[in-house]
Amino acid sequence: HTMYVNVDRVLPGEYISIPFVSFASFCSSLSRNRYWTYHWEPDESLTLDTAASRLHELLQERLGAIRSDENLSPTMMLSGGVDSAGLLAEANQIGWNIPAITLVPDDTAYSELNAVKRICERLGTGCLQVPVDADMLAANLDEGHAVLEQPVVHTIALLHMEIYRRAAAAGHNAFICGEAADTLFGYDRFAKYQQVWDHSSPLVDPLIRLIARISNHSKFVLWSRLTSPNWREFVCQGRAHFSATELADLMKVWQPCNDERMGILENARGSALEAASRYYFETFIQDCRIFIALGRAAGMEPILPYTSAAVRDFALALPAMLKFGRGRGKLLLKHAMDDSLPDGIAWARKRSGEQPLGRWLRENQSLERRVAGAVRNSLVDRFFNPESASRLHSEHSSGTDHSVLLWQMLSLDIWMRECLGKRT
Repeated sequence: HTMYVNVDRVLPGEYISIPFVSFASFCSSLSRNRYWTYHWEPDESLTLDTAASRLHELLQERLGAIRSDENLSPTMMLSGGVDSAGLLAEANQIGWNIPAITLVPDDTAYSELNAVKRICERLGTGCLQVPVDADMLAANLDEGHAVLEQPVVHTIALLHMEIYRRAAAAGHNAFICGEAADTLFGYDRFAKYQQVWDHSSPLVDPLIRLIARISNHSKFVLWSRLTSPNWREFVCQGRAHFSATELADLMKVWQPCNDERMGILENARGSALEAASRYYFETFIQDCRIFIALGRAAGMEPILPYTSAAVRDFALALPAMLKFGRGRGKLLLKHAMDDSLPDGIAWARKRSGEQPLGRWLRENQSLERRVAGAVRNSLVDRFFNPESASRLHSEHSSGTDHSVLLWQMLSLDIWMRECLGKRT
């Protein structure tokens, strides 16, 4: 399930059994088993309004249970987007004026502070602002990788470590966050391409394969194997939009890997949207463990209301068209929260997690040295074309933004050097 030789991913709801007899048979007798099975049975009778009413009930019940736990003193992680703002609004509906906490990047172009202020003003709650910059990211690099024991793809995870420290210093022992709403209620990445999600289109299956594969794997591993300029632009930037003709041309050179989860797409009944929704759930629900592991390492208890059993099962029963519609993802969630939030917040473009990473990797001496070291002396050079890696680093230093690729290379290098190196 990964692009790496002899490296497999344990999927959500599964465990690996290793019957140890001798070292000779150790690696040849692994078996994979499921300990949790979900039921994917969309209820086509649900409408936007009836589903929104039920969602309000479920979230308020879950937040009410959290509020009644006298051992918890939580704060709400507020990004400015609909996921966390919606939870804050639901808490407000049950009379819980829970304090919020938010990240404030050192670049206003990436800041959601204005949205956060509008939300807090509308709901009458206070918010602790936590400034973040490149120095903070650099300071958390090694600790974050050591705690997670995996490469950290998203910088926001490492920056959240400062949130946990500040929350603990303010007397809180738990945090509530909106993680998993994307997974359960429909991610915008799939909604962008609705115009070609039509049963009559020959692009349906290949397009989902393309988006799912590029969404799920480290982009930097792909680039050295690509020859088409359009391919390279898509992989490096991740946000390029292609016409149907351009997508058809790309598919001619696309070679899907042997991935068992592709059976979800190939064998799914119903619409391509439903297949995409199910694939995304299978693939990404495990990302919640990042917030859980980092939070607990800082002495904070993470609480993810969207992953409660009742909300999760409700989301699994939603028809695809309540998740993806009007060219947007999370259609139901945005519809349900629109009236409770300031104008434009629920339907705003997803931006939470974006940081000025390009400038940070270029201007911060500590980060720049570590990137340069990973390019020159990487333990993972088997994955890279060294000449091209050096070219990317040089171009980035000159102003071209290759921050995503360089960050992922640095992160993988730290993981292999600091985490795997200690075991060998």
